[in-house]
Formats: sequence, structure tokens, C-alpha cells
Amino acid sequence: MNNKPYLKKISDLANKKTIILKPFLIFFITGVLLVPAGLHSQSKPFWLNEGWRDQNYPASSFLRDFAFDDKSPDETVGEAVERISEIARANLSLTVLSTIESTIESFSENFNHDGQHTYNEHFQIHSKSESYMAISGVNVETYYDETEQMVYALAHANKFEVIGYYKARIQMELQKINNIIDQAWQYEEELKKVTALAHYESAIPVFADIAFARGLLIAIDNVEGPKYMVDEINHAQKTINDALIRLSNAISICIISNENIFGESQNNIKNSVKGLISSGNFNFVNSAEDAEWVLEINANAREFNETHGIYFSYLDADVKLTRTASQTNIYRDRFSVKGGHKNSFLEAARQAGRELSETISNAVLENID
Repeated sequence: MNNKPYLKKISDLANKKTIILKPFLIFFITGVLLVPAGLHSQSKPFWLNEGWRDQNYPASSFLRDFAFDDKSPDETVGEAVERISEIARANLSLTVLSTIESTIESFSENFNHDGQHTYNEHFQIHSKSESYMAISGVNVETYYDETEQMVYALAHANKFEVIGYYKARIQMELQKINNIIDQAWQYEEELKKVTALAHYESAIPVFADIAFARGLLIAIDNVEGPKYMVDEINHAQKTINDALIRLSNAISICIISNENIFGESQNNIKNSVKGLISSGNFNFVNSAEDAEWVLEINANAREFNETHGIYFSYLDADVKLTRTASQTNIYRDRFSVKGGHKNSFLEAARQAGRELSETISNAVLENID
């Protein structure tokens, strides 16, 4: 008598010519659970072998970096994989970093014409540096060896795909710049110099993207990379740079101020307005004939009263802003500003003048285009 029928069943199955074991079948033999191999373990990838990497991701066709490190006891497997992946990505980028930085520096110097350091710094702010450099088209493969507690990462990018991507990127960014130039020139034709200058300045971050893409092309292909659309890039940058120089401090304004402060002629409001709008690229001129804009201020101070030791004065003012080319009155308003001070009516009028100066300055900046 067979006391182990389950063994007999297996023996019977063994006599069959064909045995099909589906993945979901689980056999119990003497209390031991048997699971088909590979369900809980990952086989080692071929790319762990250096020879395999050299053959399948050759340096002639790929950017590549291989990184590995132990998993720290204080990090999860996922965190370790992410860390090593980023190391592989960063190391791959380092292989072309110096060329990219050199190209960016060259672009930056071209924005440093005639002492225009502001635009040079503006360009540098938007330029991609080592801490902000990510190459498109990079793939990262990872493997975690549970036995050795080791994480491996292989970062690779096909050079020809990267070249194609960044060539298309340069074409796209150049089109953006050409559109900016066309629109800005239209504003110049309409004598809207402030608006035109702002448009030209908006091209600087776009040039930062072009500098990065161009540096990457040169790093990958130092024969054809330096030639790609170089004439178009240089022409566009010269056009923008010339415009920035042409329009910087080019908006001429004449301020005509008649300030009657209790019978005395002063220029406190005029000087205060000059200081407040000086950041707006204005060139202050003394003659209305030499100005593109004329700001007229007529102000008179009057005593109001004295209450509890505080003196109050009013400053009444008419303000007018005119575009000289068309003799168009762009802005006009009348103000009565009240000021208070413990010392005198004069100091109270001066306090009102400071408040009025801020109001006039805001109106000028909002209305000059």
C-alpha cells in the first residue's frame, strides 16, 4: 500500500512524454514551496561587462558613462538607484562641459561691447552652468545587485540623435530671435523706444539656449559643429547687440518745472522725479527741441492750517507729458496734495512735494513707451 499518493502522482506525470508546467503552478513536496526561478531575482544585464559596452555603445557613436556604488544603509533601493543614475548623467555631461562653457563665454563677450556690462551679466544669469546642465536624449539603465548591495547605472546617448535634436533647437531659437527683431524694429519705427528695448532684451535668454546647443554640437562634432548656422547666429547676435547699444539711455526727456513754494522758485519736485525715473534708460536734456518727450510741472504751495502743533500745506500742480514727434499730449492731470509737518508750513509743502514726485514718476514710467 502506497502511503504517499502525492509522490505516486508525480511519478505518473513523469512517465508522460510531455510535461507542461504553467507559471502559476505551485507544487508542494514534503512541505517545501517551489517557485519557478527568476520570479524574484533579476539576472545581470550584459552592459555590466566593459567589453559589451564598448561594442554596443562605442565612443564614436555614443556619449556614455558607467557608474556604480554601494547602497548606503540609510537609503532605500530607490534612493540609491536615483543617486547613482544622477552620477552617471552628470559624468556623461562632464565629458562635453568644457567645450560648452567655452562657447558660452564667447557669446558672453559679444554682449560686452562698449561697456554694456549689464547685458553681459543678463546673459550669464540665463546661461546653463555645470549645476544646471542636462543633455536631452540621455537614457539611463540601472541594476541593483541584492547580494552585493551594489547599484550600477549606465548613461548613454546616441550622438547622431543628440546632434539632430540640437540642430533643430538652434533653428527654432533663431526663428524666435528673428521674430523678436521684427517686432522690436516695428516699435522703433513708431518711436516706442522703451518697448523696443524691452523686446530686444527678451532675446538674451534665447541666445543663452543657442550658446548651450552650439557648444554641445561643437563638443560632439568638432568638424561640422562649429560651421552649423554660424553666419546666421553671428548676424542675429550682432543685430541684437547693436540695438541694445543704440537704445540704451536713448530716450531723451526734458523736464520743465515751475515750482512756486510760498513765493520762492525751487526745483525739488523736478530733481526728485529725475531720481525716481533714472532707472528707466532716460537721457535728460535741457531743451524741449532736443527731447523726444517733454514733462511739464507747474506747482504752487499754499498754507492750509495748523492743528495741535502740526502744520498743513497743500501743493497744487498741473502735470503734462507730451511726445514731441507727434506733439501728442499723452498724459495730463491736476493734483492737490496735502502735506503735514511739525516744524513749518514750508516743511509741510516739501512733504507734499515728495508724495507728488512719486505720483508723477509712476505716471511717466507707465505712459512712455
